[in-house]
Amino acid sequence: MKYLTDEHIPLLLAQLLRTAGIDVRTAQECGLLGQPDEELLAFAAQESRCLVTANVRDFPRIARDFAAHDERHAGIACGFGTMPTTEAPQVAAQLVRLHEQYPHGVDFDLFVYLIRSKYSGGNGGLNTGPCSATYASSLRLRSSISSISAE
Repeated sequence: MKYLTDEHIPLLLAQLLRTAGIDVRTAQECGLLGQPDEELLAFAAQESRCLVTANVRDFPRIARDFAAHDERHAGIACGFGTMPTTEAPQVAAQLVRLHEQYPHGVDFDLFVYLIRSKYSGGNGGLNTGPCSATYASSLRLRSSISSISAE
């Protein structure tokens, strides 16, 4: 699975995902700053990228609108309102697990909520059911976080 991060997502998240070997682009890199949310999702769909956003207010409606117009997207991973830089490692871990579940992307309009750890229960923070995080990916992510922290 490839990702596109919304402009309000900390750039550290993209750096952590890249260090873990995941293909990710940011709205900033793609020249999408200030673009309407629908255009951001359409761009992500064109590139077969799951959109990572914290805009829980608008994206559930936008996903429904896409479906109502038979427009497809490659997934939306949605946080809750804000995503401080301090949460980037936790969100990266959730996105690594999602990537492991769908390494080649999804064939349908996936919508998942990213959950803060104190509410995540035992499923690693995704509300899509139990996740199969491997020990190797946990080590890879811990190594990524350590190498970035050392810079």
